[in-house]
Amino acid sequence: MSRKYARENAFKVVFTDIKEENSLNWEELASEEKDGEIWSGKAPGEEDRKYIENVCTGVKEHAAQIDETIGKYLRGWAIDRINRVCLAALRVAVYEMKYLDGIPVKVSAAEAVAIVKKYADEKEGKFVNGVLGEYIKNELSDQKEN
Repeated sequence: MSRKYARENAFKVVFTDIKEENSLNWEELASEEKDGEIWSGKAPGEEDRKYIENVCTGVKEHAAQIDETIGKYLRGWAIDRINRVCLAALRVAVYEMKYLDGIPVKVSAAEAVAIVKKYADEKEGKFVNGVLGEYIKNELSDQKEN
């Protein structure tokens, strides 16, 4: 499994957690895995599981700060009105950008947009790109140029 698919799997867990109104945790969802239903492609290996667990746990632990960051860059929207696909992708991307080293911000942003286009549509992808672009420009441009 590549990081791209590990990221997509982390997105799926975060999305499910939003859908279930924060009633799941990553370990519960992973224990219910069924090829083709939970995971994208084959089940993740140990390194990918660690990444997925880190992202999902981190998103849950830092949800208030992540949502506050996202909220700063929503124009004419409240965070509770955002499509769940967009919100899950934004949370994963912002978590990666704020809390993980070694992942270029442009990669996090591009993958979030690709996930949204896959699970929602082009218009939602543009929305996510705009939010993340503003976040990067205003808060990260000096820190992580990649």
